[in-house]
Amino acid sequence: MKPADILALREPVVRIADRDPTIPPRLAAVIDAALVDTPRVGIRTAEEPARALEEIT
Repeated sequence: MKPADILALREPVVRIADRDPTIPPRLAAVIDAALVDTPRVGIRTAEEPARALEEIT
C-alpha cells in the first residue's frame, strides 16, 4: 500500500458537502451513505443507492 492509501483508511470520511458545497443535498446524502465505514449504518447493496439516485432524478 502507498502512504496515501493508508491515510485514507485511517482518517474519518469527510462529508461530500464539506468537500464540494455545490453538490445538491439529496445527492450528497446518497454519496455520504455509500461512504459510511460502519456497515450497520451504510449501504448494503448496490440497489440501495440506485433507488436513491432514481428518486433524485
